[in-house]
Amino acid sequence: MNNLDAATFFYKSPLGILQLVTRGGMLLKLLFEMKEKVSSTGNSTEFQKEIFIQLNEYFSGVRKKFDLPALLSGTIFEKKVYRELLEIPYGETISYKSLAENIGHPKSHRAVGNALKKNSLPIIVPCHRVIGSRGNLGGYSGGVARKIELLKIEGVCRS
Repeated sequence: MNNLDAATFFYKSPLGILQLVTRGGMLLKLLFEMKEKVSSTGNSTEFQKEIFIQLNEYFSGVRKKFDLPALLSGTIFEKKVYRELLEIPYGETISYKSLAENIGHPKSHRAVGNALKKNSLPIIVPCHRVIGSRGNLGGYSGGVARKIELLKIEGVCRS
């Protein structure tokens, strides 16, 4: 496999199967897989092993922040949102409105929500940490049940 070929791997998480797409030593996508029967493409690499190690650490409550080379894709606005998401500490949440204010677009909380829907690296780029101003959870690309589980791992949700 040449360094420019994309490789697809699957990771069995407590939230179900995650599909991981890498290329050239960069993580491109993390998707929630809906089917159980999946197959990987490409050979196992040290980078893939490191992704699995960090995910294992995260799901066991040990890892608080990911340290993986990842490609943030999207518009300039979306990338600004994703970079701000990376600043939200483990175990903390922020409202869509506050996130919009933090990136200098105070009236763009709906646009922030739309950017979160397009996040190609959920969990790694922690959009699950964004909730409504009144404490409602809002949506999540992997479903609200997964968002609740991620927040439970981080000690935010107790129920």
